[in-house]
Amino acid sequence: MKLLRILSVAVLLPLAAIAVSAVLAQTAPGGSAPVVEVGVDPKALALMRGMSDRLAAAESMSFSARRAFDEPAANGQPHFYTVVSNVVLQRPDKLKAMVPGDGPPS
Repeated sequence: MKLLRILSVAVLLPLAAIAVSAVLAQTAPGGSAPVVEVGVDPKALALMRGMSDRLAAAESMSFSARRAFDEPAANGQPHFYTVVSNVVLQRPDKLKAMVPGDGPPS
C-alpha cells in the first residue's frame, strides 16, 4: 500500500504542478490575453503541499512501475510486451533504475 501511495504521488505530482502553474499564470506573454479566474480548492492545494513536502523530506525512496505496450511485428501482427521498472533514489546523488523484462529486439 505504501508503495502504491508513493507511485501515485510520483505520477500525479508532475501533473499537479502543471495544473497549478496554469492556474497561477495570469496573462499570456505580451499581456494581450484576458485574465481568467479559476478557483482552486484550498483542500487540494493543502494536499499537494503535503505530498510535495513529504517527497522533499524523503532521504530515500523506491517504487516499481509496470507498463504494457505493443509493437508491430514484421508481418504486421501486434506483439505485446510487459516491462517492470524498479527505481531506487537516495539523496543527494544516487538514482538507480532497473528495467528487466521482455521487449522488441534492439
